[in-house]
Amino acid sequence: MTASEYSRSVMSSTLNRDNVEFMAREQQTKFVHNCIEREQKGLARLCDSMASYTRKTAKLRDRGDDLAEIIYKQSANEGNSGKRALCEAGECLSLIQDFRQTLIMRLENKVVDRLSTYGEECKKARNNLNAAASSVQKELANQRRLRKQAGTQAVSQARNELQKSSEESVVVLNQLQHAMESFEEKRLRDTKEVLKDFVNVEMVFLSKALEIYTDVYRSIETWNIESDLEDFRSKLRPPDSISRTPKSTEAKEPDEKSESGSEEQETDSEDKDDDYDSSDYDDETTTAANDTMSKTRVQRM
Repeated sequence: MTASEYSRSVMSSTLNRDNVEFMAREQQTKFVHNCIEREQKGLARLCDSMASYTRKTAKLRDRGDDLAEIIYKQSANEGNSGKRALCEAGECLSLIQDFRQTLIMRLENKVVDRLSTYGEECKKARNNLNAAASSVQKELANQRRLRKQAGTQAVSQARNELQKSSEESVVVLNQLQHAMESFEEKRLRDTKEVLKDFVNVEMVFLSKALEIYTDVYRSIETWNIESDLEDFRSKLRPPDSISRTPKSTEAKEPDEKSESGSEEQETDSEDKDDDYDSSDYDDETTTAANDTMSKTRVQRM
């Protein structure tokens, strides 16, 4: 084997070895690229969903304020018991919306804001990836240039440039590897903490809301329907002096009729008595006259 053939053999084996290393570095950069793309889309969706949830919670707070105000105004149309129950219910519902406002602020500060920072984190990771990919591409270009060289001096120079670019690629890829490990560790920890904070603030709000809703239920439970209904009936009926006047008038008319009837009966009875007395008197007078006439006849005889 001549010196030139030996040199070509050594160069071929070196290129093959470099080619294998280059392919490994290229696979590494592709994996990092896919990882950044996946995490960026996933975190963006999670951030958008949390932001949308927070906005809808704010709308629910506004509707809750409207409901509390309407219930409070409705209390003016109820009786004493209903007025007290609805006033307390409206105040409690308004207090719930105050706690809901606290929930919104905590969601914005502990969840949405922390997730929104990952746009910048993904941008930094992408810059590191671009630097590593540029270094790998530079190594590939030097490798191709080395294959095309024929002269001994040109081959030696191309080989030195390839070695230099390979060493640079190794350094850049190691930096990329450490950066991606840090990025992934931070992403995992932050995602865990964000979800824990989300559940925690929701639990705090719901526990407070449960206590207040219990008070609302108790306030409504104290609403005495019979008392308010009786109050309504008393207002619906006219006063006693007005309601009793027609009855007393109607009662007097039969009395007058009965009194007039009794007077007529008494008059008839008196007339009958008079008739009875006069007839008796006439009979007695006739009897007395007959006795006198009989006595006179006897004396005459």
